[in-house]
Amino acid sequence: LNIPEKNVLDFDLVGKGIISEQELGVFKTIDVDLSLLTRDAKNAEEKERKAVLTKVQAYCDTYEAKIRELGGIGFFLGGIGPDGHIAFNQEGQDLKSTTRLVNFNYPTAAAAAGDLGGIDKARGKAAMTIGLSTIVSKQDCRAIIMAAGEGKAEVVRSAVEDSQDPARPASSLHGVPGARFY
Repeated sequence: LNIPEKNVLDFDLVGKGIISEQELGVFKTIDVDLSLLTRDAKNAEEKERKAVLTKVQAYCDTYEAKIRELGGIGFFLGGIGPDGHIAFNQEGQDLKSTTRLVNFNYPTAAAAAGDLGGIDKARGKAAMTIGLSTIVSKQDCRAIIMAAGEGKAEVVRSAVEDSQDPARPASSLHGVPGARFY
């Protein structure tokens, strides 16, 4: 796409040295408890997990600030999930959300199960997601949303034709002239 590397902001936290593979591994066999971001740790294990989550949330905050400093996103490419989510902004999320950590709901876990090694591994996990308001903060952004398969036809139709609603996160693209669904 001829986008200069310095203009590409991604979520490769291990590659950027924000967290290590070992730190990421503390969540491999357990559910990710995002309440640790707002409460005291109860034991040493929770203290270790809280430290990792705090680093990741700090990166989310820095990422969000950088996007805003740059004037918004010029080009966003994403997919749409079975519940109408884009990125990991799941059904019911605030349309004014910003970059943050989120736990997977069941439809998202089911959709990610193939990539994560099955539903048992996907349930209880979390992901970083760029916020819905972050995606649309630049009025002239180009937002391309891809949908594969007939199973997504109704969710795409709803996102495009029905009113903006947190039940349809992709509907946050209403009013963005450069938004397209394919």
